[in-house]
Amino acid sequence: MKWENFTAPRVNSFICAPDKKQAIFWDGKVPGLGLRVTPAGAKSYIFETRLHGKTIRWTIGDVRTWTVGKAQGEATRLKGLTDQGIDPRQQNIEKRERHEAAKAEVIRRALKLGDVWPEYLAARKSKWSDGHYSDHVEMAAPGGQDKKRGKGKTLPGPLAALLPLRLSDLTGTKLAAWIETESATRPTAAALSFRMLRALIRWADEVPKYRGLVSVDVYSARKVRDALPKSQTKAGDSLQREQLPVW
Repeated sequence: MKWENFTAPRVNSFICAPDKKQAIFWDGKVPGLGLRVTPAGAKSYIFETRLHGKTIRWTIGDVRTWTVGKAQGEATRLKGLTDQGIDPRQQNIEKRERHEAAKAEVIRRALKLGDVWPEYLAARKSKWSDGHYSDHVEMAAPGGQDKKRGKGKTLPGPLAALLPLRLSDLTGTKLAAWIETESATRPTAAALSFRMLRALIRWADEVPKYRGLVSVDVYSARKVRDALPKSQTKAGDSLQREQLPVW
């Protein structure tokens, strides 16, 4: 095994014999730092040492992107880790897993109500009557379709205005404003849509991939309760005390 202090000219001069699969040259300055060369001329820095009684090898990188100084610094860092009993390969796996988890969380938090609504309906359809399912579809319909009766286009359902919002953006303030807007022209549909949304929020909190995206308390905020249309019973719609025995 030949050891030579790595310099840029020396690294450029290393070659692999045509009858060999690869040749490895070792730096005489930094322990564990090597240069792997293929017959085709590809060159990359490697680090090799023993950890827990076994030899481990780690590819640092191509000589075209790693200078001698940077490669020596990285080999020194890796040597420091292995001297402490830390496997840089496992450390890299954990780092990659954290990165993937963080990326998945960003995607999860970007989920919109419109992304979740179809899945909610599909999950609950077998538990509902056909009419109840149709009500859910109608309350979230985008509108713009030809009316089945009469002329003109259908209007969007009350929930359609919320579908573009991220679940994490469903705050008490936004829900209250939505209820007030919808209640001004269609209070019954607004109240029904609110109950549907409340049920979805409760369902989402029980599904791991959606849990925590929207607070289950958002629909019980005072401003939301105050904005809800009050149910009004027409005169004669309720039984009087003296009518109860007959009823």
